[in-house]
Amino acid sequence: MPEIDSDIQGFSAEQQARAEKHESQRRRSYALLQEAKTRAAAKSGYNSARTRKQMSNECKRRSGGKIIPYDWQLDVAECLLLGVDCELIAPTGAGKTIPFALPLMAESSMKQKKTMVILSPLNALEDDQARRFQELGLPAVAVNGQTYTADMRKDILARKYRAIFTSPNMCLQHEEFRAIVSSPAFARKNVGYIVDEGHCITQWGDKFREEYMQLGTIRAFSTNVPFLVTSATMTPDDLVEIRKSVHIEKSKVFHLNLGNDRPNIHWNVRYMKAGKSDLDALELLLPEPADPGKETLKRAIVFFDNIMVSMEAERWFKERLPTHLRSRVACYSAQRGKNSKVNALRKFQKGQHDILFATEAAGMGCDLADIEVVVQFMAPKSLSVWLQRAGRAGRKRGSKAAAYLLVQPTVFQEKGKKKRLEGEDVQYMKEIEEGLRKWIEANECRRDVADEYFFNPVVREGQFASHALEKWRVDAWYAHFSECSFGVQGVMPDVVLTAFASNARWRALEDIENPAAGWVWLEDHGAEVLALLKTLDDDVGAEKESEKRARREEKIAETARRNAEKKEAARVAREADKQRKIAERERQPAGTATKTIARAQDGCAGAR
Repeated sequence: MPEIDSDIQGFSAEQQARAEKHESQRRRSYALLQEAKTRAAAKSGYNSARTRKQMSNECKRRSGGKIIPYDWQLDVAECLLLGVDCELIAPTGAGKTIPFALPLMAESSMKQKKTMVILSPLNALEDDQARRFQELGLPAVAVNGQTYTADMRKDILARKYRAIFTSPNMCLQHEEFRAIVSSPAFARKNVGYIVDEGHCITQWGDKFREEYMQLGTIRAFSTNVPFLVTSATMTPDDLVEIRKSVHIEKSKVFHLNLGNDRPNIHWNVRYMKAGKSDLDALELLLPEPADPGKETLKRAIVFFDNIMVSMEAERWFKERLPTHLRSRVACYSAQRGKNSKVNALRKFQKGQHDILFATEAAGMGCDLADIEVVVQFMAPKSLSVWLQRAGRAGRKRGSKAAAYLLVQPTVFQEKGKKKRLEGEDVQYMKEIEEGLRKWIEANECRRDVADEYFFNPVVREGQFASHALEKWRVDAWYAHFSECSFGVQGVMPDVVLTAFASNARWRALEDIENPAAGWVWLEDHGAEVLALLKTLDDDVGAEKESEKRARREEKIAETARRNAEKKEAARVAREADKQRKIAERERQPAGTATKTIARAQDGCAGAR
């Protein structure tokens, strides 16, 4: 694993402390993994290099060359093989699922093949992941209340499946299935338990899915089987609770935090004129009038926290589309029947639907590479929820995507503003989590707000560069050195990789200093590496400038909106006052008007 340079000019005190803590965690984690490798080598002749190469080659073969594992994915897979508990935090779409499959590929030539159990929060996610494993040639099944049968039970006992995608509820509450997974025979053949979307333990555990808070019970089924908890949005506080629920010891867990930033997503906040009635806010997804013959729409998911609002929004949106495009839009929610939901999601996956008006259920179950836009209609309850949903966009390598958070006025409207005393806390009409409020109202870069909130690695660009260089050296090894005796470290050692990732000022070969200057392949591949990094730097710079411009435009638009509202309120007040005066005059008795005229005439006569 590359070193992280924690002494970079320009860091704040908070960033410096965060960088140092990340480095301490990294060192402890990799020392733990190395100890496990050493023990396994002494006990059973385990060979780390050979195992990693086998997993990598097998993954590449099964995926038709499309998937070549990163080093960090192989690290996590080795932990599972060696019985080490893991925590993995990585961006949405980064490839957190690959380490679930790699340990099964390490045993491809063994007669006694093992099974992996993956605990997922939603049936749609179970189905989607089982399908993806099957595409890799790994027999997989989704086990839930809708699919479980006597025949499936027989197949599981006969070890027909290598991967079982199920839920905490099935493991803890379903009597027959619980008996299977809690048996010693099953535990001996189980390579690990994966807690996918681990943030659900804290987000859902206290109210919606109490089983998530009881996952530690599964430890009693198989005490020597490792756990892997994965998520893109686990905060430090979440981790404390998650470790309690799953019975993970901080000193004995391989903790890998790659952060959750998505540099290819352009973040937008738009202020709504009203709340759920402001469906006009969705006009950004309507096709341009200049292109009436267009056959498709932007690939998008629109998230709602209210099913009825989502259905009303779908109707409103379709009414504004040309007739030939209305079938390109669908709604996905718990109100629809099972077959209807499956059909809607399948058509969206196949590209027969372009836009999905959805609730949370579709978010986690929809892992598509070509989604261009994600829209959240009205502020959700937390920053974690928003980043999870927005992370559905832009999963295709090298793609650009956009995420729009539509925020209703009540998020900013203060309660009792005129009566509030100095020093009293501000209360809003719509209360949202403080982290999300800070992200919405940020004057600085919103990515920096998210980094602090989630305790992300400090050097986002450096981390992004490290990932790109890790992929480059794997690709280079397969392209030029696969017949050599050395592995990817021989192509580009970690110390060289880190030097390139940490020095943005290197633009030409003559700029390069030690330790990268002593890289044996510098003359052959140095220019290629610098060109790759320049592309990344240019993309990051363009993204930052675009985000700054968007924030300026947001503030200008919000100021204009508020000024317009004030003018309109003043106009309405003037008109109301005018109408009130007219009404008062009209209510005066007829005699009153006669007397008023007579007094006016008397006054005129007196003046003469």
